[in-house]
Amino acid sequence: MSRWNVLLLFAFPFMTFGQEGFYGHLSATGFAQNDNNPFWIYSNQYGRLDKNTTLFGIGEAGYHKQFNKTNSLELAAGMIARNGRGSNVFIDQFYARYRHKNLRIDLGVWHREQKLHGLSSVGGDILWSGNSRALPGAELQFLKGAHIFDWLTFKGKLGHYFLSDDRYVKNAQVHYKNLQLDIRFSERDKLSLQLSHYAQFGGTSPVFGKQPSGFSDFLKIFTGGNGGAEATDSDQANALGNHLGSYAITYDMQRSGFDLKLYHQTIFEDTSGRELRNFPDGVWGIYLQPKNKKFIDALLYEFVQTVSQSGKFIPPPNGNFRGGDNYFSNGIYQSGWTYKNRIIGLPFIIPQEDGTGIQINRSFVHHLGIAGSVNTINYSLKASFVRNLGTYNAPINPPENAFYSYLGLDYPTEIGTFKAELAGDLSNKKETLFALGLGYSINF
Repeated sequence: MSRWNVLLLFAFPFMTFGQEGFYGHLSATGFAQNDNNPFWIYSNQYGRLDKNTTLFGIGEAGYHKQFNKTNSLELAAGMIARNGRGSNVFIDQFYARYRHKNLRIDLGVWHREQKLHGLSSVGGDILWSGNSRALPGAELQFLKGAHIFDWLTFKGKLGHYFLSDDRYVKNAQVHYKNLQLDIRFSERDKLSLQLSHYAQFGGTSPVFGKQPSGFSDFLKIFTGGNGGAEATDSDQANALGNHLGSYAITYDMQRSGFDLKLYHQTIFEDTSGRELRNFPDGVWGIYLQPKNKKFIDALLYEFVQTVSQSGKFIPPPNGNFRGGDNYFSNGIYQSGWTYKNRIIGLPFIIPQEDGTGIQINRSFVHHLGIAGSVNTINYSLKASFVRNLGTYNAPINPPENAFYSYLGLDYPTEIGTFKAELAGDLSNKKETLFALGLGYSINF
């Protein structure tokens, strides 16, 4: 990394500070480790760190303009500088965000909002957890629900992204849509039902050549239709592209002493998963926020399992071509559900080191998260008990039993926030890992 890149990284936010509507952020963190970083140091961190990162910095700046009560515009940019594998300086975010009444449009590269106090093992979304760097693209969403009845509202999102990294199928694209229904039983009780759908399509395969990506092909992607004559035999027999989806059900309770959220998110990639033949795969969670926040602001427990996958694949004449869902993997899009060689969704699914295929996608996980404060120090604690079975085609025998732990401490002052991180991994298959991180950040 040249000295000019370093200067630009840390000087860029200062170019606009002091003017109305402008804001900025600077942070730097260093780690001492015995080998590689433990799991929760680099997982669900927006792809900013990897296993080998020992030093990284972030510089961000943005401008927000409120034109009137119904229209606003935000422009933002951020850069990362780090050591370790891959690019040492890269764009973290670079986007424009326009809001008109209930409608929001995002264009560029941006991170999705953090959910559940940052404690969730899946980042609040089993298919897009914040484990990878942000995908460039565009997204349209309704921020508030439109009323069908007084007790029933709906809202949705529609997005299109580009996989611009070095991957098996070059220049593939991603289609995304989400529909949410909210059923209001009372002012304090709400049931939410969601359907999320992602599809990889287009691009150029080294084996099958250029994949269909015209407007008629996009309509097939949108509806899950079969591929035409120019598609592969597999996509002609099944849906065009690589489809992923999730059903989510959430129950929100608000009481005088606490807010409680109960939720379940499924995962499916074909008909068997869509028909819930892979039950109970997915994430099952409970999230509690006490109203009297003496020491605990939020408490979370999640159970994650991905071991069913609709059963092991058994072809005819003894089977029916169902089963062996092989989550986040695909025969044509062999880099799978990854970006920059990082899983986009559930971080316990692990890709192959060479960027083609998946090495672990069958696991049981018990995950606990706690956040709060003691005096003026804010803390965040995460602990995950993981049993990795590998994949159906390449099982780990005996399975790996692992424990991932993380403690983060923030001490805010008038001159910025000082941060300490301590993490460790234990495994019956791998070397014990531990790391200590010290950092500083300041907002303008």
